[in-house]
Amino acid sequence: IHSDKINLDAAVGMFGWRHGNSLPEKVEQIEELWHLMESPIEASIFPYLVLQDYGPSMGTASAARDPHTPEPGDLLVVPQLRIHGYRLDFAVVATKAIEGINQTAIVAVECDGREFHEAIRDTKRDLHFHENGVVTVRLKGAEIFAEPADAARKVAKLIAEWAQ
Repeated sequence: IHSDKINLDAAVGMFGWRHGNSLPEKVEQIEELWHLMESPIEASIFPYLVLQDYGPSMGTASAARDPHTPEPGDLLVVPQLRIHGYRLDFAVVATKAIEGINQTAIVAVECDGREFHEAIRDTKRDLHFHENGVVTVRLKGAEIFAEPADAARKVAKLIAEWAQ
């Protein structure tokens, strides 16, 4: 799950977390971005995506840095990212170094509620992202409302496996 084809310059550094910062800093960042939630489903999962454990080599703590130079271990949870003419509910973007070269993984997180998504359009979009190295995780609204932590763990598992 990595992409060389999607330009992240606009996203990297906008809404990012880095290993080592405190829970109050994470909560402050969630509060700052809360206005970007476009549905109750997104509002339910967002804190869990930010606070999730993405594995020992990925961090989700607030950090200020040059947006063009993400460092290994950086993890970004980007609400409402627009790429390739589509808007993602969330993009979870991770960076790791392989032989001194930074690699980036993108997981598109889509929160599917009946009133917000159309199956045919979603399938076309998922295929487009797949062809460009982006994995899409579709979470059903009922799943998010019932167990938001479990839903966020699905995303974290993909990132943690990639980061190893």
